[in-house]
Amino acid sequence: MPLKLHQDELPTINLTSMIDILFLLIIFFMVGTNFGMPEGHLALDLPRAASSNSANGANDKKVVEVLENGAIYLDGQRMSSNQLTQYLAGLNRQKPGLAVVVRSEKNARADVFTEALSAVSSAGIQRVSMTTANVPNSNR
Repeated sequence: MPLKLHQDELPTINLTSMIDILFLLIIFFMVGTNFGMPEGHLALDLPRAASSNSANGANDKKVVEVLENGAIYLDGQRMSSNQLTQYLAGLNRQKPGLAVVVRSEKNARADVFTEALSAVSSAGIQRVSMTTANVPNSNR
């Protein structure tokens, strides 16, 4: 059996590919990190209004409900779409900035919901929001 008289080179690990992967991970985390402050956390000195909207009734809100059977209610009173338009137009003249929420039951017909929205829009209401939810049975 032959004896080794000289020592072979020790195996080495090539670190080039591991360093490349490390740099890619560093770049990935740097790009994915939000370094800036969110907009809501900035301390801003915002301008103030000269008069409050609550003085002229702009914070008033009316609720239009569209039921499953096709009925339209305004604050608990049943109305047709024409009556709704006329009533809201009168209220809008008295209280500019009137807000209206149009609510709908889960299984209400889409055409009646659209009719109610159209009636609110025809009354000149600028602040309209819509929601679909189960309308309580209290005012029927």
